[in-house]
Amino acid sequence: MAKRGGSVFSHVRFGAEVHSPVIARGEADILVALEWVEGLRWLDFLKGESGTFIADTQCIVPPISFRNRQRGARPAYDPTSAIDVIERVGNGFALDATRMAAGLGNERCANTVLLGALSTALPFAREEWLAVLDFEVPPNTVEINRRAFEAGHSWIQTFDRNAAHV
Repeated sequence: MAKRGGSVFSHVRFGAEVHSPVIARGEADILVALEWVEGLRWLDFLKGESGTFIADTQCIVPPISFRNRQRGARPAYDPTSAIDVIERVGNGFALDATRMAAGLGNERCANTVLLGALSTALPFAREEWLAVLDFEVPPNTVEINRRAFEAGHSWIQTFDRNAAHV
């Protein structure tokens, strides 16, 4: 929905004991955003210094943002930059997953690029991620989704915080 102008927020919890399906503000270990401002909207759920923020830098400006209907009016869209966010969180990553996926041949695989990035923050083997991906995506998209996953995984592995020009 966020990619189509709506808003979606899902909580995913796992572990030996999970007592609630909802994560309290300031308690999320990882926040993954398929769209930039959606990530900003939910940023206060992330653990400050120890949380991991992974977001596509793509900005989808919904029509409601144009409250001023005058010609040339600027949309009411959060101007917070990726650098601002990365400096605020423990582990912040802002990547243009949509452009990366488009470069691979299918921009709809941006979510899989983000999945590849996410895989570096969770305790599951890369082969397990790829096996699930092979099972879940349509058969004719397995190869592009694998390449998208690897692109996101590699991007995080080679990210240099000191040299980042986001």
